[in-house]
Amino acid sequence: MTTATDVYAFAWLVFHTYTDIDPQELARNPDIMRLIASGVKPNRPGPETLPSLRGLDDIIWNMCLRCWEISPIARPPITEVIHAFDPPRACSVEVSSCEAVDAIVGSRITVDSSNAQEEVNVVVEGPATVGKYSRTYRGQQSDGQVVAVKVLPASATINKHALHQTTTKLQQMQHPNVLPLWGTAEIASSPVLVSPWVENGNLKEYLAKNPEANRLSLMLDILSGLTFIHEKLGIVHGAVASDNVLISEKPTAVLADVGMPAVIDMPTEDNAPDGPKPPELSGTPRCSPTRAMDVWSYGALVLETLTGRLPAFSALGRPVHPGPQSDAVKRGLDERVWDICEKCLDPDPSLRPDARTVMEHI
Repeated sequence: MTTATDVYAFAWLVFHTYTDIDPQELARNPDIMRLIASGVKPNRPGPETLPSLRGLDDIIWNMCLRCWEISPIARPPITEVIHAFDPPRACSVEVSSCEAVDAIVGSRITVDSSNAQEEVNVVVEGPATVGKYSRTYRGQQSDGQVVAVKVLPASATINKHALHQTTTKLQQMQHPNVLPLWGTAEIASSPVLVSPWVENGNLKEYLAKNPEANRLSLMLDILSGLTFIHEKLGIVHGAVASDNVLISEKPTAVLADVGMPAVIDMPTEDNAPDGPKPPELSGTPRCSPTRAMDVWSYGALVLETLTGRLPAFSALGRPVHPGPQSDAVKRGLDERVWDICEKCLDPDPSLRPDARTVMEHI
């Protein structure tokens, strides 16, 4: 017997607990056993079934699928399994004032790392940059790797369940156009997220220094990342904007602050992306972000990036073309791209394409 065997058996115990289906009964059916031996895994119960109502969410089910891999070496270590099944704390708590957090500069924090099954020490440096969702410090791991230490802001109400879901998914699955999450920690009761340090800053800063950059290529990077978080992570970004797009050395655009509007409880107008906002947010004090809102914000970001200014809209809420002689056309705003932007910016959320459809057309 090995730990991989225990992990495999534990996943069946979880399956039994949520579904009331006894694996031992399945084992008595030779046809089912042949399917399992060939690598076939159980079908997930539907969203309205009793297992889902009992808490069988994406994180737990995906972990079970990994535990059921035929090859023992493909199964996750027990520490990852524990992390997936670790129940979140109370759904919302008040984060203590971040004034005390400023004292962390020069201090050492211990981070639960996703890259290694061990804790990593980070020395926090300064100064901090303050954004809508976090106060970000430069830090350095014990191996010399420079990291971004993001401390959630003062007086924010943190949805611990959403934070747990988002950070777990970001640590388990990665994409070249989504900022990796390397680890988590806590400082003065404030959640801390540790990610790679990105030297080129955000999209707005990068374009100011590199006006001749291939802007359409960066927009494709963002779209690739957005498609990934919608389809693979099942997360709504909620704040697609130039401030939340970072540019790596290559240069490659990566989405940052993924899912933060669902984690930090603010009024809709404060929690939405800076700049133009989807029309469905107008006059709504509280509104959960949706994929359709992400697509609208992406369309607005494409126009902002290609024109160099915030997009203009007609009285009917339709985007206004900058004109055939504008710099935007030289930067890639041809008829095809404009048509896609118009579809993304449709005032009716139900008529907007999903990110995958936009990717296929652009």
